[in-house]
Amino acid sequence: AQNRLRDVFRNCFSESRTMKLSLALLLAVVLLSGSHCFAGLVSNDSFESAFASWAETGNTSIETAAFGVPPPNLLNQALLNTGNGGVGDNSVTVANLESFLNLTGGTLATVGPTPAASRGSAIKQSISGVSIGDTLSFSWNFVTAETPPAIGTDFAFFSISRTGGSNSASLLANTSSGLVPFAGGGFTAQTVYALGGFTFLEAGDYTIGFGVVNSPDAFIASGLLVDSVNTVPEPSALAGLGLLSLVGLLRRRRR
Repeated sequence: AQNRLRDVFRNCFSESRTMKLSLALLLAVVLLSGSHCFAGLVSNDSFESAFASWAETGNTSIETAAFGVPPPNLLNQALLNTGNGGVGDNSVTVANLESFLNLTGGTLATVGPTPAASRGSAIKQSISGVSIGDTLSFSWNFVTAETPPAIGTDFAFFSISRTGGSNSASLLANTSSGLVPFAGGGFTAQTVYALGGFTFLEAGDYTIGFGVVNSPDAFIASGLLVDSVNTVPEPSALAGLGLLSLVGLLRRRRR
């Protein structure tokens, strides 16, 4: 009986020690990989806290499904509006937009169709600790009051700028894109929501931005709806190795 009690105690102690070691290993994996897993994340990605964590310039607002277009995620979506030159129009010049988004002067002239853009609005957010292979995804919808055949060539764009590095802007849509009738917020047509994305090829700190501009006139408005701006980290090799080690340890214990 004494030997049996001793064996039971020894097995329990060994099991407890293995469990402690397993938990310690798992904690180490989380801590070592955490700097990657939690880096480069977009804050307030679906604008449920209005524009918290985002910087704005020009005409911006938070819209719900009452706008006429349901948000792809949760309750809110951001609207950037070029304005129409009337009372309350806070749109800014293209030069101011480029400076706000950390873009090289003249960048937007190469993005939209000619003639050059005049005024617009934008939002941006800085994200830190991005790793090579991380991806960014977002939902967007271009809306406009330009009546086909459009007088203007208004356009919406996405921008990316690496701190101390390169910057660029990419066209999302313009008044020549496939538009469907729409009535909401003073607009008459939309592209409907689409999914956009970007893969980071260099590690570092970035500024991501979204904008919409009038071109060439400044009296017929267009807008850009944005929602669900998310970053997805590249799986960490260290985390994978640690988890495999943990699985192996547990398997050996079961044997």
